[in-house]
Amino acid sequence: MKQWDKNKILKYLNDTKDYYRKLFFILTRSTWVRVGDAINIKVRDLFDNNLNVKERFIITEMKTGKRKNVLITKKFKKAIEEYKDTCIDTKTIKQEHYIFHVHYTRDKTDKRTSHISRQRVWKEFKRWKESLNLEIEVLSPHSIRKGSATELYQKWVWIEKIQLFLNHSKESITRNYAQLDYQDLDSILEELDH
Repeated sequence: MKQWDKNKILKYLNDTKDYYRKLFFILTRSTWVRVGDAINIKVRDLFDNNLNVKERFIITEMKTGKRKNVLITKKFKKAIEEYKDTCIDTKTIKQEHYIFHVHYTRDKTDKRTSHISRQRVWKEFKRWKESLNLEIEVLSPHSIRKGSATELYQKWVWIEKIQLFLNHSKESITRNYAQLDYQDLDSILEELDH
């Protein structure tokens, strides 16, 4: 499978004014959280009571139940601040509101108290892939997670460290994510032999 075009996506992110989508991508890329965990992030996870961006936040993974302590990197913090400045009504926002909330509700309740669905995220990523003319099979939060693992592996990051980033219980799962196979190992040995 062809890797996602990181440079094309990063150029889009630098140029876009779509801070909602930008934050979702950077959050996925910076934290390596699964889509179900990303859509459950609330204001209180990223902001203190004065709406200042936190340095770290704790997330409990829905799939595994494991807790993950996440650093908010400079790029991630910038995306959060842009999102706050353009997408959050700071006068009415509450700590229990979702960051990635629905944009409408049928019963006219506060839309910020319901998060978007996984299906909605997948549709958004599909539209995004088409609008960027990316020549890959799939662009999704999951493919970004896998692509990030592969990129780290190709930069000679130890598989054990990548396993920690992904919060995997087994190294074999991480090897699958990083798309590590024996051909890769052979090419590394050939490179070291020169």
